[in-house]
Amino acid sequence: MSETKLDPGALKAMMASATSSDGRPAASIRRKLSFVLPAELCSDNITSDLEITIGSLTAQIEIEAARASKGDQMTMALYMAKYSLMAVNGTPLSKANGEGEWLWENIGTVGRNLVMGQYSELISPDEEALKKALASTKIL
Repeated sequence: MSETKLDPGALKAMMASATSSDGRPAASIRRKLSFVLPAELCSDNITSDLEITIGSLTAQIEIEAARASKGDQMTMALYMAKYSLMAVNGTPLSKANGEGEWLWENIGTVGRNLVMGQYSELISPDEEALKKALASTKIL
């Protein structure tokens, strides 16, 4: 494996390019994943298969999920998966009219479990990234 060259000023440069003119963080690019959720896994209110798009969460939304879960690990995993819902059949979900809440309830237990599994897949590093991180580990 070749040695990775590290730029000591890289973090400052990345921060500068990801900050809006008023000093706040600019909208981050979220990793996204889509999959087909079969209607037969859902409640009777879901009458056709759905393409679900989920996205990785910002640090702030992860904190909201932790607060909402009140320290319960299983509940936190559910909230993180729920908050990851972004779109159905290519149409963004609207928080204003409760689409995400309705969807989360109506996809049912098996559907929610599938979303949780897909979210876990989305936020896990691929094998190459994991190998690189492990190979570069130094005890200081």
